[in-house]
Amino acid sequence: ICSCSDAAAALLQMEQEELTQWLTNGSVADEWTWLNADGTVVKSGDHPLLDAVKERKSLSNVTLGLQSAGQQVKWLRFNISVLMDKKKKEETGLLISFADITTEIEMKRELATTKQQVRARVEGLQERMKRDLGLLSGYMRLQQLYSDDPASAALNSSQSKVNAMVL
Repeated sequence: ICSCSDAAAALLQMEQEELTQWLTNGSVADEWTWLNADGTVVKSGDHPLLDAVKERKSLSNVTLGLQSAGQQVKWLRFNISVLMDKKKKEETGLLISFADITTEIEMKRELATTKQQVRARVEGLQERMKRDLGLLSGYMRLQQLYSDDPASAALNSSQSKVNAMVL
C-alpha cells in the first residue's frame, strides 16, 4: 500500500500510516467489529476485504459494517481493482476505494419498517371495513323485514351491493 487519503483514514478513525499498515499486514484491529451486509459478525480469517488484498483479486460493491468501541456501525461499500501494466502484462498494485453508505443503509431499513407498518394498518382497516359492512348488511336485513314492498326492493338491492363489498 503506497498511500491513502485523509478522508479514508478519518472515516476509519485511523492515521494514514495506521491504515496503510493495517491493509499491508492484513490484520483486523482488535477494537473493531466487522459486520456482513446482513448484520452478522465477520468471522476471523474470513474477511472479504483482507482476503482480496492477500489474494490480489478484485472486489466490487462489497458492503461491510464497521463498529469501533462505543460507536455506531458505519456501513461501507468497498471496491478493489487490480492494477496492471499492459505492456509488461503484470500486476502493479491494487486500488482500494470505499464509501460511507451508512445513511443509505439506515434509510433502506427505515423504509422497510415503514412499509411493514403501513401494510399492517391497511390490513387493519380492511378488517374493520368488512366488520362495519357486515353490520350494515345486517341492519339493512332487519329494515327489509319491517318495510313495505318498494323500500324492501331498494334495501335488497343495497344489501346485495354491501355483501359484494364484504367479500
